[in-house]
Amino acid sequence: MEIYYYVIIVLVLILLFRNKKRILTVLKIKRKRRGIKMTSVIEKFIGKDCYINLGSGGSADGVVKSVADGWLEIENKDGELQAVNVDYISRIREYPRNKKGKRKTIFE
Repeated sequence: MEIYYYVIIVLVLILLFRNKKRILTVLKIKRKRRGIKMTSVIEKFIGKDCYINLGSGGSADGVVKSVADGWLEIENKDGELQAVNVDYISRIREYPRNKKGKRKTIFE
C-alpha cells in the first residue's frame, strides 16, 4: 500500500519538473525575441543624447554609442562609459531641448 503513495508522489514530481522546464524554455525564447526587437529600435538612437528608463526603477542617460549582443553602450556627460542590458530597458527617448539647445528637466 505504501509503495503506491511513493509512486504517485514520484509521478507528480516528474510532471511538475517537466512543466517547469518547458515554461523556462518558452521564457528564454521570448527574451531573445524581445532583445532582437529592442536592438533594432535602439539603433535609431545611436549618436543621440537619450534618457533610458530601466525596468528595475533605475535610469541612465547619455549619448548612445553602440548596440551589440544585447548590450547598449552609453557615454555620459563626464565621458564615462556604461553598459546596459537591453532586456531591462522599458523606455528610451531622446532628451528634450529648450530654445537655447540645453537639456530640459525630465519629471516622471
